[in-house]
Amino acid sequence: MKTLNFILSLLKVFFLIPFISVFGQEFQLDTGYSIIEPDYRMDSLYWLTPPGDREPISIFLTLSGDSLNYFQELTLIEAETYEGYKIYSLKNTQLKNVKEIVHVQLEYFACCSSIENHYYLVTDKDEWVKLPILDYIACDGPEAFKEYRFPSQEFGIQDQIIETLSFPDSAYLVDSVAVLRELKWNGSGVVVE
Repeated sequence: MKTLNFILSLLKVFFLIPFISVFGQEFQLDTGYSIIEPDYRMDSLYWLTPPGDREPISIFLTLSGDSLNYFQELTLIEAETYEGYKIYSLKNTQLKNVKEIVHVQLEYFACCSSIENHYYLVTDKDEWVKLPILDYIACDGPEAFKEYRFPSQEFGIQDQIIETLSFPDSAYLVDSVAVLRELKWNGSGVVVE
């Protein structure tokens, strides 16, 4: 009987894990990319200029270790409260002609955190297609937040990108979503429905 239970347990592992890995892909932190940031914090001219008159600060998304070439230029909306960035990627996109999705998250902090999310679809031809920026405020505990969901993710819809209001549980794992907008990927561009 113990042998039968052991075999059944092994079968569950071998059949359940591949199912979860195909239908529950989530973004993973990606150290293959980095952000080049100018050292504006040490620039006395920046701080002597009144806030409304300051030039925007540009930062650049690049491959880690390659400071000469960049893929995308981003602008810091509030350099004074900018805390940093995180870069995630989703390799199994299940979108036609898309080999990877890169998600850059910029965080600003005053009394609450302001999160600015940039999503890029990287095509098989290495073209970068930017989705509209999503941002939200996070103050306490698990709060609903905006994000894009893709076909390979939980709550994803085949051939579509959905903008959701995602509701995390007490462990900060998304347990339900409300669809705010649907975007159709036609293999070369995004169509808002």
